[in-house]
Amino acid sequence: MKIIFLSSKFIEPDLSVEFGEILPTEIPLLNKKLFHHQLESVKYLKSDIYITIPIKYDIEFNYSVNKIEIDYNKSLIEVLNLISKQFELTEKLFIYYGDSLLLSHELTDFSKNYLFVQKAKYNYKWGEINNEEYVFAGGILLNNFDLIRALEDSFTFNDFIHNFQKNNNLIFYKEFQWLDFGHSLTYYNSRRQFLETRDFNKIEFHNGFIIKSSKDSFKIWSEYKWLNTFKNYFPHNIPFVTSFDIKGDHASYSLEYLYHPVLSDIFVFGKQPMNFFIGLLKILKNLLIEIKKSEIKFSNLEYANDSFYILKIKERREEIIKCVDKLNFDTHFINNLIENNLKYFNNFRSKYSIMHGDFCFSNILFNFSTYQPILIDPRGYTDKDIGNSFFGPTDYDIFKLAHSFVAGYDLIVSDAMNDEFFSEKNVQIRLNIFIEIFEIDKTHLLMGLKHLFLTMIPLHKNSEKRQEGFLLILNLLNRIC
Repeated sequence: MKIIFLSSKFIEPDLSVEFGEILPTEIPLLNKKLFHHQLESVKYLKSDIYITIPIKYDIEFNYSVNKIEIDYNKSLIEVLNLISKQFELTEKLFIYYGDSLLLSHELTDFSKNYLFVQKAKYNYKWGEINNEEYVFAGGILLNNFDLIRALEDSFTFNDFIHNFQKNNNLIFYKEFQWLDFGHSLTYYNSRRQFLETRDFNKIEFHNGFIIKSSKDSFKIWSEYKWLNTFKNYFPHNIPFVTSFDIKGDHASYSLEYLYHPVLSDIFVFGKQPMNFFIGLLKILKNLLIEIKKSEIKFSNLEYANDSFYILKIKERREEIIKCVDKLNFDTHFINNLIENNLKYFNNFRSKYSIMHGDFCFSNILFNFSTYQPILIDPRGYTDKDIGNSFFGPTDYDIFKLAHSFVAGYDLIVSDAMNDEFFSEKNVQIRLNIFIEIFEIDKTHLLMGLKHLFLTMIPLHKNSEKRQEGFLLILNLLNRIC
């Protein structure tokens, strides 16, 4: 058997506005490409994998995949005809639509042909099956001989489906879950089933809301308080939040589910030009300015000793060294970075202002219809011993944004590191762009970035690969003058 993923056309225009010109199998889903999840869904078949891609399209796979290059202007019928010529007549082919995810299927009898069908939630205009409200749902398993026969006199995909149905060995296969990622509406509906749950919190979807819960009741309360307060001042930039609750040892709140992409997905998996991100950084800078202006409504804080940075790195220092030692990395180098960081922030007086506290790409959605960023997952405090607070060092949010754009935090956690992005030259280019936009001192920004990556090392104990990525970027940042 051969499994062929159809991905030689670019995504639909409504999605390409958000992600740029990428293939269906490259659509982001839970910090991975859709292709990763598609391969997981068929790994039980233990078959050779093929994928159709546009001619000369630049794409790399972390898997053993055979590429079939096809002109992206070819129709689906033309693509299927080309595929049929690649294999022996007796070969069994599993044709898998590149914008679909077929879950929970366990085919065992391969002597017959299967057409994957489901009842449609939307008004699909293709692949209707016997007027039973079923439509083609992303998968076909058939002999190559039967594929060729069904393609005869087929000018449209519906022609092909109707010809295919004439085969007496055909089974309408319905025992699976179909997720369609091909259009903006279906993508965001399907994505809801892949909300990220971490070690320290749980995410569920219910009645149009994300329910976020954790045993860390203080953290959940702080997030809820921040979102609920700032929704009044920035209604277009904060989702609707409600229903803070404590049950047993868990606290939770409900957050409106929004049909917008996360900036980390666009940055890591999309193909937007640099000018797009430059414009985006300017929008985010203006939003930060407006948020920090709102401090007059809460307090008249001026300057404070910057204990936030000092305490954070001191509390984690021992654990940082343990992690680094376990990775057989130079602990002397890391100790020097920590000492220099402590010395720098001990001598620095930072202005305090309203702080989001986790102002990075993974916590910023983007509404392309209004061209507005939307913030989620704020920190809501600086020190648990002090309690809930909207305030923190005014430059911390800038550091967090830079650790996404300049230093590639989101690529590291998505296992999408590449030599080009993390070359010293390109890190320096992004650093200079960021400094120009935010008008921030270079040394100060580098110290802030080092602080973030040092203190994140122990938070990612479950992934040595991520920790190694943080050490790589620390080494790069240390070489930049």
